[in-house]
Amino acid sequence: MPCADSSSSIVLRLDGAERFVAFDFAKITCGKEISARTEYSSYCRGKGLKEILKIAYAQASADLGIDDDEKRFVLYLEWDAPLVMTRTAVKSP
Repeated sequence: MPCADSSSSIVLRLDGAERFVAFDFAKITCGKEISARTEYSSYCRGKGLKEILKIAYAQASADLGIDDDEKRFVLYLEWDAPLVMTRTAVKSP
């Protein structure tokens, strides 16, 4: 059963042309931090946000050769974070 004290954060860094440079992702659950260690940041480097949002989880997992359950879970959190961010972002007029 998941812990009730779960939180996460993501910081995206873009270049002047608004292409992905890197991100810092962390999820804290049950008092333990789960950090990004899947190379997903490197995988996305140089892509625009629209291109990143089109990446299928299964494709990213296959391309990165993720074969460990814990890394699959962390990759899913990293992959899902931009999707969640774009769904919950407040748009200015």
